[in-house]
Amino acid sequence: MKKKIVIISATIAILLTIAYGAVGNYFYNFALNANDEKEFLVDNPHLAESEAVLAEVAEEANLADSLFKENHEPASIFLTSSDENRFNLHAYMYVNEATSDKWVIAAHGYTSGADHMTRWVRNFFEEGYHVLALISVDMVKAMAITLGWAGMIERTSSFGLMRL
Repeated sequence: MKKKIVIISATIAILLTIAYGAVGNYFYNFALNANDEKEFLVDNPHLAESEAVLAEVAEEANLADSLFKENHEPASIFLTSSDENRFNLHAYMYVNEATSDKWVIAAHGYTSGADHMTRWVRNFFEEGYHVLALISVDMVKAMAITLGWAGMIERTSSFGLMRL
């Protein structure tokens, strides 16, 4: 009798594990897998064409980004982290001529870089912010890109970067 209960329990556990994996795989493919066709997006009335994805709007934004790069050369800042790893850190600093104590610290994503953040830097800059765009330098040494900057924000304030 005890052997039957163990076999039945093990069978149920195995079936639940397989079902859990199958359901998880289905929802992964349904929502996240870029290689699978997303039928729920086709002719969906809730997905009206956004002004932000129109070719003319994208071209205009790219032109504005190019003009911003030409007219606003950032200052390069190089720092060494104060932890035991001594990471070499680099950032672009865009100082806004408007008198402001407002700062934005922009950090790029894992597969990107500060060069791909021009649109965000430009938008904040146009709103009157100074912008510090972080760049990861020692990516081979660092296990996570942002770890090197974790202790540096306080230190940049002591250099006077936060109080221009």
